[in-house]
Amino acid sequence: MYANIEKEPLGIKKYYQNRFFRIVPAYWVSIIFSCFIYFIIPKKYPPATDVLSHVFFLHGLSVHYFLSINGALWSMVTEVQFYIIFPLMLYLYRKNSKIIILIASILVTLAVRYFVSTWGQDLQSTGSISYTALINYQIPGRLSEFSMGMFIAILLKKNIAFSRIIYLLTFPVFAITMFVRMYGPDFLSDVLFGITYSLITLFLINYYNHHALMITNWQKKLLNFGKISYSFFLIHLPILTFFSFIISKLQIQNLWLNFFTIIIISFPICFMLSGLLYKYIETFIYNKYRIS
Repeated sequence: MYANIEKEPLGIKKYYQNRFFRIVPAYWVSIIFSCFIYFIIPKKYPPATDVLSHVFFLHGLSVHYFLSINGALWSMVTEVQFYIIFPLMLYLYRKNSKIIILIASILVTLAVRYFVSTWGQDLQSTGSISYTALINYQIPGRLSEFSMGMFIAILLKKNIAFSRIIYLLTFPVFAITMFVRMYGPDFLSDVLFGITYSLITLFLINYYNHHALMITNWQKKLLNFGKISYSFFLIHLPILTFFSFIISKLQIQNLWLNFFTIIIISFPICFMLSGLLYKYIETFIYNKYRIS
């Protein structure tokens, strides 16, 4: 689909329509489900403005709504921003040096984060997160991670052989990333994590390609779980929140017992409900309305 964006007259329309029906219907169902859980626990409805901000992917622009209703959905705002600019990013990658575009994306992200960390200290927030974090979680502050993902995808599509230098870089970069996470500077941390994840991905691909490993039954199950992972992501936190609330009412004093009880009860239910969401909403609507 991505490869046809530039080549076909309706490529961009096809891309946006398919992205919409692949992502939005299941997302809207998760909002309804999250509001239901929200109502059960505090016994009140979320504000209409909060719900609408989630429906239109605007909650990530508010310190008050960023983590409300369903805290896991904060990332959807950043992802949708990326989907909007993806055709432009793809065009730039195709028309220019891929390394130059990747480096430029990293520099843009570093510049935004440095500016925010330097000049955003005086911004006071009464919401769930700081204004500094809110700004950093918009696409300019996360662009490097998406750009690195595109860069890897392009390398894989062209079957470019990866140098052994990947083996040498992965672990030192990981060590540097962890050091920066603990001791700063903070504006470097997420960018370095993006680089670390990219190197680990390339490392694993290199390893599997060179060793020609057979896929085990457990790996097949993980691949199947990957199919429903988006639906699982959308609804897992409300379910965990609900059972945490139930367990808290039982007043069990053992913290670890509480934790394992919640996980043991929640995971099968998350798995079952996300399978239903995947089958009857996510894939059903996508297959019905997508442009092939």
